[in-house]
Amino acid sequence: MSSQRVAIDDDVRATVQGDELLDDLGIDDAEIDRRKRHTRFDEDDEARLESIAADLDPVADDIVDDFYQHISEDPQIEQILDRSSMPMPALVAGQRRYLDRLVAGEYGRDYFADRARVGRLHD
Repeated sequence: MSSQRVAIDDDVRATVQGDELLDDLGIDDAEIDRRKRHTRFDEDDEARLESIAADLDPVADDIVDDFYQHISEDPQIEQILDRSSMPMPALVAGQRRYLDRLVAGEYGRDYFADRARVGRLHD
């Protein structure tokens, strides 16, 4: 892996498709179900996460602010953030969307595709 990283701009971001990543990795609905079973993530877990959504909402912005304050103290992570063409407010909004989606109660293919896409962009 090269030490020179490509800047993540809108053009690069547009080429990263979560569904295609899942297909490339051989992750279909059966594999998603297998991974959930392996980690013992079931409907009760989905319900528990969904049940905290109302409690998370009023503090989510503070959680995101604390998160970015913490990671910005790490020079390696700061380099990753600097490679992004997205301004900090857009990154913060994306992290907030992540928290909202985490407690939305839906953890199927769309959720996995979104996580795969974000993972690729962070790679």
